Amino acid sequence: MKTLDAQREYRPAGTARETRTAVREAGQLGDGEQALLVLNDRPLQSPRGMQWILCPPVGIDYLNAYRGLRHLAEGLVTDGHELWRFDYPQTGASADPSTADQPALWVGSILRLLDHVRAQRPGEGIGLIGFRFGATLAALASAESAVDALICWSPVVKGAQLIRQTRLLQNSAEQGAGGDFLEAAGWVLNAETQDAVSAIDLTGLKPRADRVLILDGESAGRSRRLAETWRRDGGCEVGYLTNEESADMLVDAHLTRLPRQGIAAIRDWADTPPASEDPQPATASGLGRALPMRACPEGSGEAFSIIETAGFIDGADFAIHCQPQTGGGDRHPLVLFLNSGSNHQVGPNRLYITLSRRLAEASIESLRLDLPGLGETPAAEGVEENLPYPPQPAAALQRVIDRLQLRQRPLVLIGLCSGAYHAFLGAIELQADIRRVVLINPLTFYWEQGMQLEDAPSVQYGEWNWYQQSLRDPDRWKRLLSGRINPWPIARSVLKRLALKLHSRGRRLLEHFENSPPNRISPSLGNSLRKIEQRGVGLSLVFAAGDPGLAILREQAGSRVRAMQRRGSAEMLLIHNADHTLSRWQARQQLLDWFQQRLIPELHSLLRNRG
Repeated sequence: MKTLDAQREYRPAGTARETRTAVREAGQLGDGEQALLVLNDRPLQSPRGMQWILCPPVGIDYLNAYRGLRHLAEGLVTDGHELWRFDYPQTGASADPSTADQPALWVGSILRLLDHVRAQRPGEGIGLIGFRFGATLAALASAESAVDALICWSPVVKGAQLIRQTRLLQNSAEQGAGGDFLEAAGWVLNAETQDAVSAIDLTGLKPRADRVLILDGESAGRSRRLAETWRRDGGCEVGYLTNEESADMLVDAHLTRLPRQGIAAIRDWADTPPASEDPQPATASGLGRALPMRACPEGSGEAFSIIETAGFIDGADFAIHCQPQTGGGDRHPLVLFLNSGSNHQVGPNRLYITLSRRLAEASIESLRLDLPGLGETPAAEGVEENLPYPPQPAAALQRVIDRLQLRQRPLVLIGLCSGAYHAFLGAIELQADIRRVVLINPLTFYWEQGMQLEDAPSVQYGEWNWYQQSLRDPDRWKRLLSGRINPWPIARSVLKRLALKLHSRGRRLLEHFENSPPNRISPSLGNSLRKIEQRGVGLSLVFAAGDPGLAILREQAGSRVRAMQRRGSAEMLLIHNADHTLSRWQARQQLLDWFQQRLIPELHSLLRNRG
């Protein structure tokens, strides 16, 4: 496989300001337990501004805010500043240390990156920017290591507030990790972390920063009082601005809107940094590559060493190559992970990190990809970014395969939700040696540009599943018969369900007359599955038991799937008590067990036969 490039040049989108050419470099700070994934954005010209370390939030906020914070970094780079983005230990694509007290671990990683930047850029101003709990961690770090500036965007002022919100989310979802663990939306907090977070109170903190900016909503009384406290007791210049856009970054990733006013406010405030007496040129970041990293993803009994290399494919598409420390070879199988929805390459609930590192433990290589317009990969010219179903995904995958010289290598495609659809498409249309596709909770098997997510058949199937469950609830019958429930939405759902059923039957009748090329997806799901089988590609279907995609599959191609199962060309795993993104630990564990029992032995057999 061709080596990933360490960096790519790009031109940030300018507004009324000067537009510069910038470079984005991907690398690793430290190794073993200390390994951090770091992305460095800098102007190609000698920077006139400051060095900014961007501290992300944690949990589900980390995934949803990722795009907005990347745009913030690009905006500041346009103004001549240099940005350092990173993942904390035990989050994102960084290492998995054994430390149980996560906040101390995360603050320590900020301090290590501060030391690195100071050593690389001596004499230049340095500041911290944090969003949500990332702002809390940035403030804690500033109390230990003085900085020139600190920006706290919607900070969590009291950690107990975050623990209460997380517990409410867990209770509303009727889920739990068991024991002393707290789990919500895939974020699992051990007892030590809960205690450490609960003890945080920024009002008792004195940040060591010359200038401080706090941004938050008009009704955020805690943040306003924090600004007043720091002005009175902190001995630093504190500005406070209202911005209502935090909520735009905290919805599901595909629904996020860019916080343009917040980004503009930060750029304006950061545009007058302290002048450096001896400005340094925009030299390389000093980050390492292909260094050993400690991995202990959830479900692992013991830690092990792997190598992850982040980079760009011919200066464009972003990917992370995960491999065992002993290395692999171009004849060995390679697993490709495809974006789930609009999440970047870590996957929902860090699922892709867990799966790829478990594969590396079993001596199997993988590549976590960002498709165009997602994560760190730019959208195609003239195409909107952040689309879960970007245009021509098979062409984008083919470009990756060709540029990395993977046509002759045995490949496995894995994806969840939209990533499952792209793997399904790739099994039919890619010119490569595809051996298996693993489709996790696909919501559609047919997509055309211009379709809207809310109009997809899966929405109607999901709504119908909900009504079916409600039929078994006597209390809902009482409310319906007493007139407390409006019957018209139910009637509309029944009519839509009948229309879908007729449509599915019509498609099945037309299957025999369809004559589409063998390397193109068919409007008929049954014919598409037949093409996959004829190509010799193994099909693994993984569904949460109540997921709408399962109902679509059974209705449109149930007999075809059953026949493929009898012939051994398809298999299905049903995960009970699971939601669409497998946000519960027990659900993810069932998937991991299947990986261990079915997929890994198959790849080992393929590896032995090839090598």
